[in-house]
Amino acid sequence: MSFKRARKQTTAPPNTTDTTATALTGIVGSEQRQARRGKSNKSNGRVDGSARVTTAGRILGGATVVAATAVLAFAGTATASSSRQAAPTLTANGVNAYGTVTDYGPGAAQPFTRSLVGIAATPSGKGYWLTAGDGGVFAFGDAAFHGSTGTISLAQPVVAIAATPSGNGYWLAAQDGGVFTFGDAVFHGSAADVSLHNIVGIAPTPSGQGYWLAASDGGVFSFGDATFQGSAAQFNITSPVVGITASATGNGYALASADGGVFTFGDSKYYGSAYGSIPNDAVGISRIGSGYAIARASGSVLTYGAATPSIGDAATTSNRVVTVGVAGTDHGYWTVQGNSLPNVDHLDAFLVCTRHHESSHTPPAFDNGYQAVNPSGRYFGAYQFDQSTWNSTASGAARPDLVGVNPATATVQDQDLLAWDLFQARGYAPWVNRCLGLH
Repeated sequence: MSFKRARKQTTAPPNTTDTTATALTGIVGSEQRQARRGKSNKSNGRVDGSARVTTAGRILGGATVVAATAVLAFAGTATASSSRQAAPTLTANGVNAYGTVTDYGPGAAQPFTRSLVGIAATPSGKGYWLTAGDGGVFAFGDAAFHGSTGTISLAQPVVAIAATPSGNGYWLAAQDGGVFTFGDAVFHGSAADVSLHNIVGIAPTPSGQGYWLAASDGGVFSFGDATFQGSAAQFNITSPVVGITASATGNGYALASADGGVFTFGDSKYYGSAYGSIPNDAVGISRIGSGYAIARASGSVLTYGAATPSIGDAATTSNRVVTVGVAGTDHGYWTVQGNSLPNVDHLDAFLVCTRHHESSHTPPAFDNGYQAVNPSGRYFGAYQFDQSTWNSTASGAARPDLVGVNPATATVQDQDLLAWDLFQARGYAPWVNRCLGLH
């Protein structure tokens, strides 16, 4: 096992005084973001003169990209494959196979201590690795286990896994930009000290001597022999990027955003997107044959430029299970699901008390504070999450569709869910213990 980066853990001192709606405390993130710096081959928000970007079927060349943002639209003219496969049933911490690929597991009886968050196919297409938020790795089919971070305390959760071209190793990417290598995977650098936004995906080059990391703001960071071809950061996107996939040649890549938009760079070909046709629930993108597949939290999968058909909403039965990732081959694709979503009691005594202290203007009408924003502009929503803690909690709760979402704009149910999940993980401390003993 190769552990390539030690993380710093910093927490702000607790506020020991009670608060009102006019002086909100907020939840302090477990790791403060640093200003972008370092010498990695990175770019976040600019495109060099050689970059060639395709967005929504439009070709924008080189330095003209930044000036052309006014015409940016993610919809495109191509549509997803209209044929549908047989109706699947989604199970918590499970895998579904589509096309001619095989479901190798896990079985219903296999326990997981943390929710699954990612999947990577072996080069043969006859196996895959799954990873959980704590960095645990699980091998199926012809995939071999080479190690994990499951026994290491991480500052931020693992969000993605990528296989080496040989199939004899893999990389794990953490939300803070940390990169962990196993087997024959080589460490070429990380975005741990240079990205102010959450890392959401990793894509290796065909040689295995480099990789790209994608951030939720659309930024792309290149390492090793991966070449920077452009990013979506300069477009000031309103929906977070959720994944990245490399072209077959390694001379380009595609980004997908939560609203179904697709950005292609270099020689990565644009086949279409789901922008304007789905809610903000896309969770990942993967190359499949000559095209790509976009997975949604609902369990549906939209394929573009590929022979394997899409999976529509009407064909999935989720039982409150959220799809968190997709991995494609030339002959089909797999989706991976996370934990079942808990049923959270909106009127639980702890949640009611916390809303009262954090955001309620007119108790007991506690719902008034769900759109609250701290005067500092740092804390949001009924439970006053800062964005970093909200994102980390969303990842840990297997809700990648909520990563990057402003907490104050999330639904009542989703705010309750993440507050409850954080409470289960860290107890009363994030809210300075002021509602101690109420649950």
